[in-house]
Amino acid sequence: IHEETALTPEARRAIATHTFEVLEPNQSKLIAPLSTVNQQLTSGVDVLSSPSISVYAGAAPGLWRFDPSEDPGGTMATLITDTGSSVVRDVFLHDASEIAYVALSTGFHTCVYEPGEGIDEDEPCQSHSGGALPSDDITAIMRLEVEASDRLLVGTTKGLYIAGNVSDPVAGGSVRLDNKRIGAFARDAERLWIATSAGLFRYDIGGASPFGAEPMHQPVPSEGAGDNLTDLALGSGGTLWVSSNNGISRLSPGSPGVWT
Repeated sequence: IHEETALTPEARRAIATHTFEVLEPNQSKLIAPLSTVNQQLTSGVDVLSSPSISVYAGAAPGLWRFDPSEDPGGTMATLITDTGSSVVRDVFLHDASEIAYVALSTGFHTCVYEPGEGIDEDEPCQSHSGGALPSDDITAIMRLEVEASDRLLVGTTKGLYIAGNVSDPVAGGSVRLDNKRIGAFARDAERLWIATSAGLFRYDIGGASPFGAEPMHQPVPSEGAGDNLTDLALGSGGTLWVSSNNGISRLSPGSPGVWT
């Protein structure tokens, strides 16, 4: 699930195809399988919105790019990198480093990425696995800079890996949430939220060493999504959405926040 608040309503409507459905407020739809490559989507998406709209998503057998502004019918897709039998689980475009991170079931790739242009299809992606990773089965990935610290966060089926050196990401990192499956990341100016198989956790990223300890647990009511979370997303106005096989819950900001 991906909310792109920076896009205008016209641009959001331009993204909507039979592959990706854009949900306007108070609207819901059934999302169709990825008929373009005869496979279902295997990962979340990241959106490149300048100068034109491109959508990156994982679908067997690799990472694909959709350009709905050039192909309004959504009948064409460009294969960016073929990952073979490895399943693409997540995509994260990092403008500052000009690197695209692609989470796979066998590690992760770093690809050359130019903001405003997209992933360079002519440059081979670099593979990363093993090392200090708790598992090569990567489920989520995000890079962020907080308080002059540059960190790569790698979610796996066996815990959260925090790379100490983004230039050599699988060497010398630390592991948090040991043996918990990481479902997804989301961040705002103050917090990093982590959906896991053991519930919702958060880091307050405004401090000097936000990742020096285990994250704080944020209980989710059992009558809603519960603990075994699969995904999350930040909505407008500071709301947080979490999902599981039990349903979807929303945390509205406040002291304390209100779950619905």
